[in-house]
Amino acid sequence: MQMRRRLLDTLKDFPAYNAIWPSLISSCSKLQEINDRINCLIHPDDRPSLAEIKKVVEAGRDAEELYREAKTLGEDILRRRDGLDAAIDSTLENYSPERVSAIDRAILRLGAYELLHRKDLPAPIVISEAIRLSERFSSAESPRFINGVLAGISKTGRPA
Repeated sequence: MQMRRRLLDTLKDFPAYNAIWPSLISSCSKLQEINDRINCLIHPDDRPSLAEIKKVVEAGRDAEELYREAKTLGEDILRRRDGLDAAIDSTLENYSPERVSAIDRAILRLGAYELLHRKDLPAPIVISEAIRLSERFSSAESPRFINGVLAGISKTGRPA
């Protein structure tokens, strides 16, 4: 493979080969494909099994579904941003909304959305997940702050 690449790179410098360049590249690609097939026959143990390939395909489908769900969730949160920010800001005590970091604001919006609009999710789990996000992506003080704000929203904005 490396030798073939060096040969092709060297031939680029010779204008006489410009006319046959596309067919040369095509031939090299076909040779590589044949070489790959022969290697599969000679070394079958070095190749993934059909079951492994199916797992990769399924994981790709799962990733696509997760992406679609995340996109829908993000769009819904953005549509409701003003109401979510109002719920967050009304819960802040002795703390101006401008002081909330962008990361904490995003985590709070997600948590507030789930508390106010996803009644199927238990409040303790929503708050716990938001705390975990803040532990991973925000400052050392954030988990306690996130917990307090979301607990306040849970008490005032969600029926028991």
